[in-house]
Amino acid sequence: ADQGSTDGSIEIARSFPKVTVIENRAREFNEPERQKLLIAAARRIPGPRLLVAIDADEIFSANILEHSEWRRVLEATPGTVVTARWANLYPGAAEVSAGEYDLVCGIMDNDGEHSGETIHSLRLPISRETGRIRLRDIRLLHYNFFDADRLASKRRWYMALERKLFPGKSAVEIFDKYNYTGVHATVPRLPFTRETIDQYEKLGIDMLSVDQERLPESGRPVYWYDRELADWLAPVGAARKFRDVPIWTGEWLEIWNEINRGRFGLEGRDPRPWWIKLIHALMWFGDRHRFSWPVRVQFSLFRRLGF
Repeated sequence: ADQGSTDGSIEIARSFPKVTVIENRAREFNEPERQKLLIAAARRIPGPRLLVAIDADEIFSANILEHSEWRRVLEATPGTVVTARWANLYPGAAEVSAGEYDLVCGIMDNDGEHSGETIHSLRLPISRETGRIRLRDIRLLHYNFFDADRLASKRRWYMALERKLFPGKSAVEIFDKYNYTGVHATVPRLPFTRETIDQYEKLGIDMLSVDQERLPESGRPVYWYDRELADWLAPVGAARKFRDVPIWTGEWLEIWNEINRGRFGLEGRDPRPWWIKLIHALMWFGDRHRFSWPVRVQFSLFRRLGF
């Protein structure tokens, strides 16, 4: 479902005859409403329906179509939910996570109602689940960590979006939701094998290259997340509304100012007073040491202070 993209995505999608493009005309970010558009379009297809929903940075391992696990999915009865283990691919494509986290990625449709949260919503209508198939040999490859610059950009955007959508949510709660360096460092890892993607590559699909737009002055990578966040901060006084959200790293200030110089010929200003800068510095330090008791006490204190 395309929501006002301007980068040619909708034209590319329409160039494939088997792709149905759904135009989402909503002006605001709302995941369950977008998902309902997609589910309704899928339900216009007659016959038994397997609904599958994965994100733009996810793809099933290349063994999906030939594996017996998938044949079992195709023979499932209505109401059967399908889950797959997330395999996070790390920079350099040398390792993937070996975690046991199962993500709901499909359901043999039984016309259940769909509801969800405004942000990070469950993607499928599983309210009338009748059973579950847990894929084990078929993995869901997740590219979230593969490009570290994109991940940093994406996290900043999501933290700012949380402040836009939920003005009363504390900065610590927002930070905890999107920053987990110390936690993720404890996740077991396995060597990444090319067999995971080999069938895609045989079809000429490039699975491991990173295409980055770069700013003309600094050469820093820049993403649509950065440009949209700069738009949110552009009105007079807007940056102050986001000052407690820990997006104001040195990296972001450089990117933001270069975007501003290109658009307006002037730079933005860090809206934080010294004490918020200090709290943010402690939060970022704590992110790398989540399991130490001083850091736990620190975050508990921030919460008690209402930050």
